[in-house]
Amino acid sequence: EGVNYPPGGDGYHHTLISQIIHDTGLIPQSYRPYAPLDRFTYHFGFHSLVAAWVWLTQLPVPRSTVLVSQIINALTVPTLYIFTKTLTGRKEAGLFAAMVAGQVTVMPAYYVNWSRITQLTANVMLPVVLVAMIQTLEAQAAVRWRWCVLAIILLAGLSLAHYAIWLFAGIFILVYVAVWLLENHLKWRRLIGLAGCVLGAVLLISPWLSHVTKEY
Repeated sequence: EGVNYPPGGDGYHHTLISQIIHDTGLIPQSYRPYAPLDRFTYHFGFHSLVAAWVWLTQLPVPRSTVLVSQIINALTVPTLYIFTKTLTGRKEAGLFAAMVAGQVTVMPAYYVNWSRITQLTANVMLPVVLVAMIQTLEAQAAVRWRWCVLAIILLAGLSLAHYAIWLFAGIFILVYVAVWLLENHLKWRRLIGLAGCVLGAVLLISPWLSHVTKEY
């Protein structure tokens, strides 16, 4: 469509993958016919969203890639509010964090400018994933399993949005669990449910994980 993109930007790559998913209705097996690459192991969560948007709106893939990016960018504000409120127990803290992200800092908006859209997608998911895992650890027994199911789905989705953000989630949870155990007199049994959530997410994505690791 005559759309310019900067050298070194990821926008063309993301648009290409979204186009393949739109054309085939499947997870790509290769980059053909757009590039001579016969193996696809890239995280595809964002591109699936773009393809779904195209099917719903009938807008071209390049334009939809930009629009979906901006929608995800805006979702930073509510997800950060939910996470901060859960972590601190104070609505005021959540509102302040959301205001800073939405009105003060240049991030996450620059992720769109830089075409770091898959990382932006995962970063928006990350606070919600952490809330689900925190609630799996701390919620009442009657509803704890519901949070665990949600955490499994969200963790699996996070891994398909961006592989590296799993590391960020893992670091946070390890630190949070360590502090929680100290404050709750080493109640190790609560960690069984949390470990079950992680295992469930790994099992859910195991077919794709096997595909990605087969080459290595």
